[in-house]
Amino acid sequence: MGVLGLPVFRRLFAICISALFFISCGTQDGAVLPVPFDIFDEETHEYALLASIEESEIYLVGGISRGMTLHYGSRRIALDMYSGAGVRGIVPQIMHCRNGQDIIAIITHVGAGTGVSLSDLHVLGFDEDGEYALHTLYSTRVHSWLVEPMYATLAPNGQHFIFEFAGHTHEVNIFDDDYSGEFTGISFGDIVSFDFIDSKIITHIAVGADYDNHATPAFFGHIVATVLFDDGIFVLDDFGFVLYE
Repeated sequence: MGVLGLPVFRRLFAICISALFFISCGTQDGAVLPVPFDIFDEETHEYALLASIEESEIYLVGGISRGMTLHYGSRRIALDMYSGAGVRGIVPQIMHCRNGQDIIAIITHVGAGTGVSLSDLHVLGFDEDGEYALHTLYSTRVHSWLVEPMYATLAPNGQHFIFEFAGHTHEVNIFDDDYSGEFTGISFGDIVSFDFIDSKIITHIAVGADYDNHATPAFFGHIVATVLFDDGIFVLDDFGFVLYE
């Protein structure tokens, strides 16, 4: 059996940080009305309440063709980012955490289509004086933060390959009606998402099999990882893998 290519991930060396565990976090409760300001234009529908955490006085407003504004108490923060409100009706998600740092995390859906589903993660960190810094983990760059290599080893019978990642080993059939060419390896496509689950930020990164007669990979599963954030640095941890049925 031959290994098809070298590990496709760059190893992230020696980043020594204290992991921030997201406890005492509030997540969005949906677009709850009424709100203490006029934010919706009935005629143009350009402005709408996208998400809110009322107990923290956090309201995220915006429109399809404009950026967003974050209302946090008395603060008004203009965010030059696409709201995603026009992408198949998917609106942003927000989470608020206080655990040594005052953090608001925002997930925006930035791309959708055949074989494409992309989200970006934005984190605003506030200091004791209320000053903030915005940090973004783009879906197109999240692969470079993976610290675990992955391998695909072709079986002797040529009918399947062995996929290895983060201690997980799976046998994957390489035959598919739409992908009948020669199997050449594994890669990522344009399917990356972020979610808030149990007060944590989770990312899902699709992995596919490459064939010499097809431009896009045949996705057979996705990597799961927890996103940690501390002092402006993103780190992926607690890796897993889900094989598609």
